[in-house]
Amino acid sequence: MEMLRRFNKCRLIGFLRKPRLGVGLLLVLMLTGIPFLVDYAQEWTLRRDPTPITNGSIVQMRARAVSFNMEVFRHNASKYYLIPNTNACDGPDVFLVSFVISKTGHFQSREAIRQSWASVKDVQGHTVLILFALGVPESTEEQERIEEESSQYKDVVQGVFRDTYHNLTLKTIMIMQWFGTYCPAARYLLKVDDDVFLNYHNLMEHLIGLSDDSEDLYLGWVHRRVRPVRNKNDLYYVSESVYSKDVYPDYCSGTSYVVSKDVVLKVYVAALTTPLITIEDVFVGLCAHKMGVSPTHTSKISGPVRFHLNQCCYKSIYASHHIKPGEFLKIWKLVNDGSRCSLLAKYTGLFMCKALALLSPVINQ
Repeated sequence: MEMLRRFNKCRLIGFLRKPRLGVGLLLVLMLTGIPFLVDYAQEWTLRRDPTPITNGSIVQMRARAVSFNMEVFRHNASKYYLIPNTNACDGPDVFLVSFVISKTGHFQSREAIRQSWASVKDVQGHTVLILFALGVPESTEEQERIEEESSQYKDVVQGVFRDTYHNLTLKTIMIMQWFGTYCPAARYLLKVDDDVFLNYHNLMEHLIGLSDDSEDLYLGWVHRRVRPVRNKNDLYYVSESVYSKDVYPDYCSGTSYVVSKDVVLKVYVAALTTPLITIEDVFVGLCAHKMGVSPTHTSKISGPVRFHLNQCCYKSIYASHHIKPGEFLKIWKLVNDGSRCSLLAKYTGLFMCKALALLSPVINQ
């Protein structure tokens, strides 16, 4: 046996001494490891900080959030909602409320989500609630269709504002108000766009594994040191009178993120005294920062990009962006076909996902 080990060791050394093969192997190992090193560095840098908050103004704001009474909104639901769906959280204790941010006309997307990942109602004995957040459409015909949809599925919450891009911030404030008013016992809130595929089981396993008293969770794909756009013709324009600093606080991509119930109230209370920015995820980041809440990065949420479709990759991630209505059910069946991925297949799949996601800005030019 000792002779065999020496023989194999000599063969490996001889292999590595061959310049081309040795360099080639080294390059392969380096390239395949880059996406994972990037992930590790981001997750380590943007991990949750347990350091107690001592800033007086932040402590005061956080205390206000704890004592803020959301019950006042129960008595005048029609002021804030066209379709309030106030009883949606009745029944078994809800662990996670998932609000899908959807355009009024995206009937196909909502139906595809219902048939795929939103068909999950329970994970390891923990109840999940899925709702769709809408604004007001331009036409009465579309509103009638929405009311029929709500009557059929009972999973729609509709605000009183126009359903436009610039009102996305209002939509997020609405879902946080709804959560705090009608489902305050739920532990977490997930905000997710209607073109995102969600692997509920993986995300729920992560959340279930957190401590029962987990606070200040703001989890997603984190954008760092983003500068405000000052070009008035740009969709993301923000004037200096609204936000004067050169860099935004770090924030989670608005495509999908999770917050603990205490953060829901903290962000909501901060929003009451924060100048409105129509870039929803930036605004939430500003409010979280105001409350001393820092975002936690996870590489299992794709953020602004789409993970390359690979079965073993999608069996491992939490969320992927830029999914078309016709793809939801296909991906859902792929992820839930009962097959298991080997360690090698999982590693290879994740590498393909992450490498192509990193290269997507170059590929799509």
